[in-house]
Amino acid sequence: MGSGKGIKDGCSLCGTATFCCCCLLIAIALMTLGIAKIVMGAIHLHDCDVERMIPIFLIVSGCTPVLFGCLAKQGDEENREKITCAHVIGFIGLLFSIAWLIAGSVWVFPNWRKLHDNPCKPDDKSCMPCNTDLMTFAAAVTIIDWVFMGLFFISFFCICFRACCKS
Repeated sequence: MGSGKGIKDGCSLCGTATFCCCCLLIAIALMTLGIAKIVMGAIHLHDCDVERMIPIFLIVSGCTPVLFGCLAKQGDEENREKITCAHVIGFIGLLFSIAWLIAGSVWVFPNWRKLHDNPCKPDDKSCMPCNTDLMTFAAAVTIIDWVFMGLFFISFFCICFRACCKS
């Protein structure tokens, strides 16, 4: 009977390790995506006449998680003021990220559609109002950001629901 508990503990440990590895991989992927946003926005800063804010949107959305993550560094358990301050900064960062993602969606998606409805020939770069690589990348990362935002809120509400049910 004692071996059942050992197996259960081993499975629990394996599940925890898998969860930690998945979280680490997601964090690395998001960091890499942030760097790619900054690079694409900086390279094409002046390559979008149809909407000059698209490269700026990419740069800011790439920098925001790093900036607010550093500002909201958690304090130790003994210093409650630092922890409360970190939560407030994190919440402000979340609100800013949501607002910036909405603004970016307003800038990217209507113009992405215009770009694809453009009667120019694909090899004629002189009549394109915006770099096609920039617009395609901006549309893709905006969709990815919305997916991660949705997953974040679903996870948050599941955790809150589970905490409320245990009480």
